[in-house]
Amino acid sequence: MLLKNGISLNSFELKGIKFERLYLKLDNKLQLDIDKISITPSNQNSTLETYYIIEAIEYFPLLFEKVNIKSLQLTQAGYDFDLHINFSNDIFQIDSNEFYLYSNLQLLNKKEIVANPVIYLKKQQLYFLGLLHINLLANEASAQTNFYWYDADGMVSFTRKNKEIQINLTSGYFENLSDIFVNFKLHPAINAWTYEYITADKYKLDYLTFTHSLDKPLSLYNLEAKATAYNVKVKFDPRLPEVDIKEVSIFFKDGKLLFDLDTPTYQGKSIDGSFVYISDLIDKKSDYISINIKADTIYDKDIQAILEAYGINLVVTQDSGTIDADITIKIFFASGAVEAKGKFFAQDAIIDLLGYKLPIKEAYIDFKDNAIILRKIKIADDEQVFDVNGVIDADKKLIDLNFKVKHYMKYQTKIEDISFKVLIDYNDAVKIDVPFFNFNVVVDEGVKIEVDNIQNLTPYFPQIPININSGKIVATSQDFTNYEINATLNAVQHYFKSTQYIEDFLINASYNSKIGQIIISVDDKLLYNHNKNELTLRQWDLDLSPIFEKNLIDIKSSNSNLSIYGINSALIINDHKLVSDNYNLHIKDSYITLESIHNKSKVNFLLKGNQLSFNGEKLDDYLLHPLLNFKGIVGGEYRFEIQGTLDKLIGKVEIKGGLVTNMKSYNNLIALINTIPSLAVFKTPGFNEQGMDIEYGTIEFKAVGQYIFLDKLFIKGKSANIVGTGYIDVKNEKIDLDLKIQTIRELGKAIGSIPIAGYIIFGEDKSLSFTAKVEGNLNDPKVRTQTVSEIITTPLHMMLRTIESPFKLLRDIFAPKKKE
Repeated sequence: MLLKNGISLNSFELKGIKFERLYLKLDNKLQLDIDKISITPSNQNSTLETYYIIEAIEYFPLLFEKVNIKSLQLTQAGYDFDLHINFSNDIFQIDSNEFYLYSNLQLLNKKEIVANPVIYLKKQQLYFLGLLHINLLANEASAQTNFYWYDADGMVSFTRKNKEIQINLTSGYFENLSDIFVNFKLHPAINAWTYEYITADKYKLDYLTFTHSLDKPLSLYNLEAKATAYNVKVKFDPRLPEVDIKEVSIFFKDGKLLFDLDTPTYQGKSIDGSFVYISDLIDKKSDYISINIKADTIYDKDIQAILEAYGINLVVTQDSGTIDADITIKIFFASGAVEAKGKFFAQDAIIDLLGYKLPIKEAYIDFKDNAIILRKIKIADDEQVFDVNGVIDADKKLIDLNFKVKHYMKYQTKIEDISFKVLIDYNDAVKIDVPFFNFNVVVDEGVKIEVDNIQNLTPYFPQIPININSGKIVATSQDFTNYEINATLNAVQHYFKSTQYIEDFLINASYNSKIGQIIISVDDKLLYNHNKNELTLRQWDLDLSPIFEKNLIDIKSSNSNLSIYGINSALIINDHKLVSDNYNLHIKDSYITLESIHNKSKVNFLLKGNQLSFNGEKLDDYLLHPLLNFKGIVGGEYRFEIQGTLDKLIGKVEIKGGLVTNMKSYNNLIALINTIPSLAVFKTPGFNEQGMDIEYGTIEFKAVGQYIFLDKLFIKGKSANIVGTGYIDVKNEKIDLDLKIQTIRELGKAIGSIPIAGYIIFGEDKSLSFTAKVEGNLNDPKVRTQTVSEIITTPLHMMLRTIESPFKLLRDIFAPKKKE
C-alpha cells in the first residue's frame, strides 16, 4: 500500500552511495525518480561499480515501468561520469558528457532482453548500431554492432559472462588516421609516430580484441590489435627523406605498439627486416619508441644521416661492398633521452674513416650510443694486408687504433710484421699521431703533416736511394690539393757529389694531388718533376755506381721512364767519371740513351733491347783521365766506337797524338838506358825523361761473354811501333798477349854497331825488334821474351799499361762488380 502511494526520500546514503530526492512508486511495475546519485568507488581503477550499474540496468524491463535518474555521478577507470538515465515505454537512454545511448529494451519470457542500441561517443564522434541480447538467468549478454568513425566503418562483437567481458572489432578500409588518434590522450611523440611520421594511402583494422573482468581494474594490457597500412611513407625523423614501404603491419600487444615494415626502401636502398615499436603505451614511466633498422646495403651518408638525426655520429661511411647492419635507436618520451646501439658486419668493402679509404676484407663494428668498437677488421688488397682493432669515442671525439701490419707496399713503402698505435683527435681539428714513426697530422681549414725524425721511417722506404741519418719533414696545404713540402735531411750515402762533401740537404717541394704532380728542389742544385719524370742537376755530379751494380738487362727491363739532365755535372760509375758541360740521360722502357758534350768532345750511348752502341768523338785528356781513371797519357785526341749485343760487342779505339809520361814502367826503361852507356844514343827528343810521343794508335777488339779478344793492336810512336794480338778473361782477370816491338831506324843503327849481336837482333833494316809473351794475372802479368830481360821487360810494362787501359774501362762498365 505504501509503494502504491509512493515513497519520497530527500536524502540518504547506502553503502557509499548517496541518494538525493528519491521517489519510488509501484503501479503495475515500479516507477523510480531520482534527482542525484553519487557513487564513491571502492577503487579508482576498478570497474566494479560499472558492472553493478550494467547489471541493474539489465533488470529495468523486468522490474520498472519508468526510471528517471537526472544525475548519476561516478568516477571510474580514471574518467568522471555524470549520467542522465531515462527508461520509459521500453525505451532506454543515457546521456552524459562523454556519450549518448539510445535503445529499445524488449523483455522476452521474463528472462531475456533484446535491444537495438545506438551509441554515440561524443568527443570521438564514434557511432555504434547493432543488436543486443541479454540472458538474465545466465547473467550473460552478447551484441553484434556496426561502428562508424569518420571515414572508417566495421563490425564489433561483444560478449559478457558474469563479470567477464570480451570485445572483438574489425574494420573496412579507411584513409584518415589522424582524426581518430587525436581523440586519445597520448604522448605527442606517440601521436607523431602513429599518424605524422607514418602516412599511408589507406588503412584497415584487421582485428581488435579486448578482455576484461569488471570486478578488476581496467587494464589496456588486455587489449590486442592488428592494423595494416598500405603504400606507406615513413620518416624516421622530420629532417630525413621518407622510407617507402609496401605495407606496414601495426600490432598492439602487452602495451607495446609494433610497426612491422614490409620490404622498406630508403633512398633506393633495402632496409628489409627493419621495424619500429613503442615500448609501453600504458606505463608512462617506461614508455619509449624503438627504431630498429636492418640493412644489407651500403652504409653510406644516407644511412648515416638517420643516426646523425639522433645525435649519433659513427665517423665511418662505406663507399662500396656489402654490409649487414642491425641498428636500434630508443627515444624515451619522458626525458627525451636517446639511446642507440648496433652491429655492423662488412665484407669486401671500401670503408671511409675520416676521409681515409680502407679496403676491408671483413670487419665487425659494434656501437652503443657514441662508443664504437672496431674489432676483427681485416684490410687487404694487392698492396697491403693488416688487422685493425680499436675504440672510437664519438662524444670525446677520440679514436684509439691498434694496427698489426703483415704486409704493406704502398707509396713505395715496404712494411712487414710490425704493430703500432694510431691516435686520432677530431674535436675542433683532426689530429693524427703515430708515435712509432714520430708522425703527426693536423687537419683544420688546411692540413699540416710533420715527421719529427725521418730516420724512423726510412727503413720502410727501401726505394729511397740515400742513407738518411736524421731529418724532419713538414708538409702543408690550404686547399687539400696543393701541398708545400719543406725538409731538412742529413744523409751519409747518396747519389750526389760535389767539390765538397754533401751531407745536409734543404728540400723544397710542391705536390698537386689532383694531377699527381710533384716538383722537388734541393739546395738549388737539383730539380725533379714527377709528372714528367725529369731530374735536372746543376754543379752536382750523379753517382750511378749503385745502379750499374745491377745487370744492364735488369735496368732496361724495369719499365721505368726517367730523363736526367746535367748542367756542369758529371756521371760517375765506380772509379770512372764522365765530365760534361751538359748531358741528357734517358731511360724509357727498353731504351737507355746518353748524349754528353764537353768542349769539343761528344759521347753517345744507346741500349735498345739487346742492341748496344757506344761512341766517343774528339775526346781530350781532361775528359779521358777521369773516364779511364788513368793519367799515363797526356794530350792527344781519342775516338772510340763499340757496337753489337750485350753478349757480343765489336769495338775500335783510335789514338791521335799524346805523350806517355808518369808511368812507372816507362821510367824504369829510361833508368835502364841511363845505366848502359852504350845505349845512351837511344835517347831522343821523343823518347826521354819527359815522355814518349805517340803519333797514332788503333785497337780493334771483340767482347764475347767474359772474354775480350784483341784482333788488332797497333801503336805508332816516334820511338817505337807496337803490334799485337791476344785476349783478356775479364771474369778470371787473366791476360794472354803476343806482342812485337820495333824501334825506329835511328835507334837500330846505334845499337846495330855492336859486334855480332847487331845482325842477329836488328836484322838487315838496322832496327831493333823483339817479341814478347804477356800472360797471367791481369793486374800483375808475367812477361817472357827471347831478348835480354833488362832491355825487354821495361818497355813491355810501359806498353802493356797503354794497351790495357781501354779494356779496363769496358770491364768496369759492362762487367758485374766483383764481390769482395
